[in-house]
Amino acid sequence: MNFNDNLEKMDISIRSEDDFNYGSLNDIALFNNGKSSPERNDKFKYPVFGANGLIGFSENYNAENNTIIIGRVGSYCGNVYYSKYKC
Repeated sequence: MNFNDNLEKMDISIRSEDDFNYGSLNDIALFNNGKSSPERNDKFKYPVFGANGLIGFSENYNAENNTIIIGRVGSYCGNVYYSKYKC
């Protein structure tokens, strides 16, 4: 059994190149650089993310709901997180 046979068993079809739009991520997403880490306190409302995930909470936010966060500094740089909330 080959790869295509497995796809057929799972009812997954292979699309042609004509089914996709090509371009850069900038065509479909807005990229912003984070700011310096704000004052944090567990009593504050907005989550603060670092390269290793949630690192605390702040009084202010710099990203809207439904944001994808990519760590940019540190040994976990490049890790991806998602926040349903302003952060």
